[in-house]
Amino acid sequence: YIQRFWDKLDAGGIKLLADRGTYCRNTSFNYLFSQQGVGHASISTGTIPADHGIVGREWYLYLQDRIEQSTEDAGQKAVGGDVDNGHYSPRNLMCTTFSDELKLSNNFRSKVYSISADPAPGIFSAGHTANGAYWFDKRTGNWITSTYYTDTLPGWVDAFNKKRFPDLYLKETWSTLLPIESYTESLPDKNKYETGFKGQVTFPYLLEEISEIKKNKLDYSLLDKTPFGNTYTKDFAATLVVNEQLGKDEITDVLTICFTAMENIGSLFGPNSVEVEDAFLRLDKEIAHFLSFLDSQVGKENVLVYLTSDHGVAQIPSYLSDNKIPAGYFNQTGALSLLMSALNNTYGRG
Repeated sequence: YIQRFWDKLDAGGIKLLADRGTYCRNTSFNYLFSQQGVGHASISTGTIPADHGIVGREWYLYLQDRIEQSTEDAGQKAVGGDVDNGHYSPRNLMCTTFSDELKLSNNFRSKVYSISADPAPGIFSAGHTANGAYWFDKRTGNWITSTYYTDTLPGWVDAFNKKRFPDLYLKETWSTLLPIESYTESLPDKNKYETGFKGQVTFPYLLEEISEIKKNKLDYSLLDKTPFGNTYTKDFAATLVVNEQLGKDEITDVLTICFTAMENIGSLFGPNSVEVEDAFLRLDKEIAHFLSFLDSQVGKENVLVYLTSDHGVAQIPSYLSDNKIPAGYFNQTGALSLLMSALNNTYGRG
């Protein structure tokens, strides 16, 4: 995306980081499974799933005959939101993160926080010793956490939640940032490779209509499938920096911000969609705004910023096939049938 949309990027956003920082164009971890949380755990620990233990979004526990979520921790409860959205902790992360080691190095004087609309990216980015990790409760529209980190939300988080920004964002109309004819790096706005919102695949998107599930009741999960989810995340991050006084003393603090909307938009519309291009250009402007905020708050000479994806995205196989590129879909049912036949032939039925 950076190379593809380069000419349209803000001079103060991703371009600023690439031009004035170290730009690694082809860096990867040597593992296959690119599910949510796996990449964040790899980035924060510097090692692979075989070592840090987060091998997928979920896994099967043979002895208990059940599926376990990567962040699952029945001993923890939600703080500030829906009771079912708080049984989380980094319990399954099997080694220390960069921020854990930083805290160990200075007698736990560093402040460490992470923010993510989804729990897993924030939890695994924060590590075991974080002062706080916050995620978006898609039932209530609040930023919440779990009892692993605290028993009550800080007053500034409560005050931020009471402003009800999600209600305002979900009354917005998502239109293109630029004239739609200028999105030449993408497929036409209407194409057959998109799922969209309730079947709608073209701009503009009237979020108030799409998000309403009952009269005066909103589906807050829609927010993180639009660029406004990234805006909301950035605004909360800036509020955290101010209220927790990050970067205001000689001890290094850490804040990880996980912008998860891009992945959700990509899943709905595909990597070649106008929606993805528009969301990326808008995210770039949010990054530019946050970098400017950091400069005014603590001074750019006092901040180290890194920007990375947690995993990549594949082209849609049918799009490749339509363009004469060898591609296809894995037939799980067929593969299992062949495997069953082979096992029955070798060992007998059953």
